[in-house]
Amino acid sequence: MGDKRTADYFHENHIPKKCVFIENEYAEIVCRKLNIEYRTCFRGFNRGCPIYSGVFIYKTDLLIFSNFLREYSENINTVLKNEIGIKSADTWRKIFKTVTKYLEIRQMLGLEDVQR
Repeated sequence: MGDKRTADYFHENHIPKKCVFIENEYAEIVCRKLNIEYRTCFRGFNRGCPIYSGVFIYKTDLLIFSNFLREYSENINTVLKNEIGIKSADTWRKIFKTVTKYLEIRQMLGLEDVQR
């Protein structure tokens, strides 16, 4: 693939021989974790700033890369779902606490009948 850390990719004809193009937000992280040789793909410019997305990896590394990428993506999604669940549980706790205080105030003022 050469000595550079980046490679141009504007269409399918720019894929080097013996390589595949992977476009995934976690691809570069997975390559670093597996110590796989890769090149970040330069895709063009947007308002003068370079756009990098995707990586080139050797076809021989594709099997282990794809398995690890799937597991890594599932792990990240599980963590995100857990964080969302914790945040929603905290939100519901706050709502119940607020409603309980509101009901106590209404009962103290005599606006609400005690129903338990």
